[in-house]
Amino acid sequence: MSNIRTIIVSTEGAFSKEFDEPVCGDQICTIPLEDKIVCPEDCKRNIPWMTISIILLIFFVLLYYINFYKGKYSFASLFQKKNIFKKEADKINLINYIERAGPSTSRQELTKILLSRSWTKQQIDDAFEKVIKSRKKS
Repeated sequence: MSNIRTIIVSTEGAFSKEFDEPVCGDQICTIPLEDKIVCPEDCKRNIPWMTISIILLIFFVLLYYINFYKGKYSFASLFQKKNIFKKEADKINLINYIERAGPSTSRQELTKILLSRSWTKQQIDDAFEKVIKSRKKS
């Protein structure tokens, strides 16, 4: 017995059509016959835009979280009211002064006096708000 075997391959059919001559510009990269060097317009690398978009979104969400809650230049500081008084005692003293002046002295007169004593307009307005709120509660 002989170990010789014969393989018959048709010249027509799927196999021969699959490996017809490669055509550059048909947007199909036939890997064995075309590559990035031979036909770059068909075999250019596809960029995974969806993956890149998701990664960028996650990056910006993390950046926002870190800055808002943890960072030295956190966004939270933009939304918090800054303390306009150097000491809490200054605030209490100014509120007490305005309360002692009572309703007999107008707000405009008190503001003028306090501005001359180097209080800022912001500090005076804040103290007046506290006094008005406490009077409404009483």
